[in-house]
Amino acid sequence: MESIGDGEDFLTGERAKKIIKEKLADVTEQTVQDFKDLTDKWNHKVDINVRQDGDDIIVSTEDKAFLYLSNGTATHRVEPIEKQRGALQFPVGYEDWKVKSFGEEGHTAYSKGHTVSGIVARRYEKYLADKAKPRMEQREWRDFSWSLGGNKPG
Repeated sequence: MESIGDGEDFLTGERAKKIIKEKLADVTEQTVQDFKDLTDKWNHKVDINVRQDGDDIIVSTEDKAFLYLSNGTATHRVEPIEKQRGALQFPVGYEDWKVKSFGEEGHTAYSKGHTVSGIVARRYEKYLADKAKPRMEQREWRDFSWSLGGNKPG
């Protein structure tokens, strides 16, 4: 840990705030990158929000696909919307799901509505929090907290 001050006032409130803000900004930047890495291969761009809330920095998204996948969904009914002309259409029986259009290998199935089992929650927020946790527990962070009266690092 870098030494600061002239010995008497090595840790002032202002210095402590500065260290905390710098560390939080670094962890936030790394978390935003983790968020981008998680979603960069998706077929749409996931908007990531970073906002200040008092002394906290909040990283979040309101992306519906992200939230459905992260939180999961219950069993629910899927029905066509008006522009689908009264029926859902989807490919079935394909070996490779990356086919260009319907009818190339399997066949097309139609449905006026059906019940789906829902999506198992992937808990992306836990994944991102678990990745951020070690960054908050890095040695210099623990050394700093000890200087504020915590337990001496081992």
